[in-house]
Amino acid sequence: MKRMAQIAAAAVLTAAVSWSTALAAPAITGGQLNGTDLGLGAVETYVSGDCTMVPVRQVAEALGFTVTWDGENRAISMDDGVLHTTITIGTDLYWYASSVAIGMSSPVELGAVPEIRENQTYVPLSLFGMMYGEDGAVVEGETLTFTRSYDLPQEITETRVNGTPINLIPFRVYEEGEQKMVPLETVAGVFSFQVEKTEGEDSWTLDNGVIHTTVYPGVDSYWYASSTAVGMSAPVSLGAAPKMIGGRLYVPAALFDLLCGEGSLTFEGSVMEAEI
Repeated sequence: MKRMAQIAAAAVLTAAVSWSTALAAPAITGGQLNGTDLGLGAVETYVSGDCTMVPVRQVAEALGFTVTWDGENRAISMDDGVLHTTITIGTDLYWYASSVAIGMSSPVELGAVPEIRENQTYVPLSLFGMMYGEDGAVVEGETLTFTRSYDLPQEITETRVNGTPINLIPFRVYEEGEQKMVPLETVAGVFSFQVEKTEGEDSWTLDNGVIHTTVYPGVDSYWYASSTAVGMSAPVSLGAAPKMIGGRLYVPAALFDLLCGEGSLTFEGSVMEAEI
């Protein structure tokens, strides 16, 4: 009996050592993106199968992703304005898609499921490598090293009206040819336009009580008319059509120059200036 107890204890110890070895991972003290420090600080990691697992929110937000938790479906969405993905807890199936166009990658298994440990969701580091490309996410010594081949959209963190800052939630601006694309409802509100989606039609109407217009996704043709009289301007092309990005309609910033006068909307770095 004593011998059996010794054997059992040895088996438990061996299993514990094997489990500990399986979970061993390099100590991560920081991260870099294209050679620039991310300010990550220490990152708790572990190994699942052949995958280095990293805390998704800590890493993704440092890389510029907006991270959203869907408690009902136990899923996390990530979007950096160029690429987006959704992962589901317990499901080893990963994909990504463009944030500004139609189409997605083929779903693949990475060898480990997203899982929650100590109130944090962990994902394979290779998820970021899948999105960024070969060698896009690797461990180098004590550093998570990321290589991204694309630039993120410009983020507007301050909006001023006639030189005075206003309280507006930061938003992204996209480049479309020579045009800056801005979220319609957000910017229209700055100029006191009411925005309504036309029932039964894929169109949006703007009206500030003085002038109004209607825009159509995919149609680079813009005009305006008086809200109180008959007649409209000749339609013009602005070089970019309205498009849906991340569930929001984006329009050329030049639309507001057309509606409100040249120079009504300007940008300098992360600041948008509206002249009313």
